Amino acid sequence: MYHLPKIQKGDEMVLVSPSRYVEEEWIEKFTELLDSKGFKTILSPNLFSRENQFAGSDNERIEDMQWAINHPTAKAIWAIRGGYGAIRVLPHLNFSTLFNKPKWMVGYSDFCVFHIHLNNLQFPTLHATMPIHISDRQNFITDFHNTLDLMQYGHGVLDLTTAIYQNKANEEGILVGGNLSILYSMLGGLTKDFFKNKILFLEDIGEYLYHIDRMVQTLYNYGVFNSLSGLLIGSMEDMQDNKVPFGHDIQSIFESKLKRFSYPRVYGVPCGHSNPNGALFLGQNAQITDNQLILNY
Repeated sequence: MYHLPKIQKGDEMVLVSPSRYVEEEWIEKFTELLDSKGFKTILSPNLFSRENQFAGSDNERIEDMQWAINHPTAKAIWAIRGGYGAIRVLPHLNFSTLFNKPKWMVGYSDFCVFHIHLNNLQFPTLHATMPIHISDRQNFITDFHNTLDLMQYGHGVLDLTTAIYQNKANEEGILVGGNLSILYSMLGGLTKDFFKNKILFLEDIGEYLYHIDRMVQTLYNYGVFNSLSGLLIGSMEDMQDNKVPFGHDIQSIFESKLKRFSYPRVYGVPCGHSNPNGALFLGQNAQITDNQLILNY
């Protein structure tokens, strides 16, 4: 098991964008915010490069991620945004330096490519807000502080009092998952044991309901849901439908496959492409109670 360093004031954090291009405004504001909290910001060398929708060419983004992984003093690698592109970078990276000298890997959305890959290797990561939201999310500052708290203190609690439960129970397990579309696209590289006794978290944005059903059906056929300790469904933002309605909402899509299972399933977890976006330790132990998710590192 890998152990991440608890961050302290004065520590350095590298900002990267392995997917879509970034705006200088986000970087400036986020750098000022980190500086006000006593942390130092390091920008990856090609951060402001752009090739169509990407933050530079594949080679530039690979170079930046490898540079961040190999950085000798930084304690965290924080993604500026998601989009699409990380899967083009992942196969070309060497993570040996990260395993020998662990750093926090922070982000969500397309950055879940790294969460899933690293959690599959038993390396913990942090599913959390990103600098792109510094101006467009009312709860960004709260999400940011919660993220820093987890990195500084190693534990946290997520309030689930407004969530909808199926099968309330007190269950523990290693928390894994992230974006549903990303997990679906990477499923073939994961063993079925990856999900055994795990608490699985899933969220998504902008998908058609029939495609959510296709992905859930595929996970079901693959046996993903068979041996979980629990299931957490986060925000499912901006779901789309056809002119002829699909006829099922998110909860009914999942429950049509899962009602035979007795483990707790929680809908409306305040994490993902939502406001707020609660921070989650992935690859680490978590506990579902009647109204909380307890996170420990």
